[in-house]
Amino acid sequence: MTGTFSPTSQWNPGSWQGLPIFQQPEYEDVESLEAIYQILAKAPGLVSNGRIEALRSRLSEVAMGKRFLLQGGDCAEKFSDSQRHVVRRKVQVLWQMSAIIEHNLHVPSLILGRIAGQYAKPRSHPTELGGGDPMVAFRGDAVNSLEHSSYKRKPKPERLLMAYYYSKKTLLALNKIINDEPDVIAKVGSLRNQEGAEKKYVNLIKKLNEATRTWKIRDKAEQNAFKASFEYFSQDVEHHSVLGQLREKYEEVNSHRDIFTSHECLLLGYEQALTRWVPGALSFYNLGAHLLWIGDRTRQIKGAHLEYARGLKNPLGVKIGPSTTPDDLEEIVLALNPHFENNKLVLITRLGVNNVEKILPSLIKRVQKIGNPVIWVVDPMHGNLEKIEPAIKTRDFSKIQKEVSLTIKIHGDMSSKLNGIHCELTGEDVTECLGGLEGISTKCLPQKYNSACDPRLSYGQSIEFACFLSEILRPMYSTL
Repeated sequence: MTGTFSPTSQWNPGSWQGLPIFQQPEYEDVESLEAIYQILAKAPGLVSNGRIEALRSRLSEVAMGKRFLLQGGDCAEKFSDSQRHVVRRKVQVLWQMSAIIEHNLHVPSLILGRIAGQYAKPRSHPTELGGGDPMVAFRGDAVNSLEHSSYKRKPKPERLLMAYYYSKKTLLALNKIINDEPDVIAKVGSLRNQEGAEKKYVNLIKKLNEATRTWKIRDKAEQNAFKASFEYFSQDVEHHSVLGQLREKYEEVNSHRDIFTSHECLLLGYEQALTRWVPGALSFYNLGAHLLWIGDRTRQIKGAHLEYARGLKNPLGVKIGPSTTPDDLEEIVLALNPHFENNKLVLITRLGVNNVEKILPSLIKRVQKIGNPVIWVVDPMHGNLEKIEPAIKTRDFSKIQKEVSLTIKIHGDMSSKLNGIHCELTGEDVTECLGGLEGISTKCLPQKYNSACDPRLSYGQSIEFACFLSEILRPMYSTL
């Protein structure tokens, strides 16, 4: 393929090469880079195609309004985040947010973490100032180091191998916590107590405790019921075929504890190296994550990222920013979901509070016109980024809330439905986003600003946001 995009053209994992491509690091050691791609191409997949299909099955339920999608995690993961105690805090906040949403909406949720692979980031500028001197911008641990050193900011091919290793290490920790530590959900994390904020948290913690109690009751009831069924059927060899069916059902009813992985499809050489043909499914899967999304900066119609992604069996996401026109969106949707599947494409609008009323209606209208069954998700973070001197990036919690409120109203007015939320958040007690019950002010920002890139909701803001979200979504889901 040489330079023109056509959904009817023959696709292969490398057909993106030769097309316009953006946001790629410039490596000096190209020979080592190619050698590392070959190593990764022979490495075991990080996830299985069976789990990818399980995600697609649940996304069908999201599309029908029978589940709600909660996608969240770090802006940019650090390799050091693969430690189990760090992963545990990420699981904790996602589980607790999920419990609150389920408790209020009376539908199960689907948790999709920005985890186990979110090691690369697009940047607005190729360089940044470090100690007064310009240097290559930090593009994530998979590319270069966060340290303010011209040498360490050079993209290093060996970091791609490290990204694979730490993704695997994170997945092992994640699965261990999901299977062995279900009580993590009941532990309230650290909340900042600033000038009476603890009084404001009383109602919030009450709601959290109610939701987690419901979660634990259901969890215990399901465990006991299926344990008894296993014991009954295992006594009779004639029922061994039924045991397999029971195990599948067991995994399904406990899906509220499950967490799938996702990351931005950015470094195409790395993504191609993790792409595998699965003979039993007669399809190509990217086995580096369950879902990949294409960013707003790399969604060009005739670009390499769209070309690579369109041939995958994985479900896909696309970030839709304010520069997206209805014509653009139609081409993207038809290219990535040509068979009109309701579990294939997640449209993640990131328009900003000042743009959502002007732009979103025409986008919804165009998708309704072509009749493609997409999953609508709002990312209220990226369109509301602002800088506080000296060059500290932050987000205002009230603007995040307002964009969500406006998005829900617009969907409702147009007989559409918001199917999910996409947020950058953490289970840590950080001071990166302004406002909320924690009362984080501009003076607080430097105290615990730990993000490797963009600001995240703190643990307290995340729980508060889940309570807010479930309240305003309730009318949309009450008719189910």
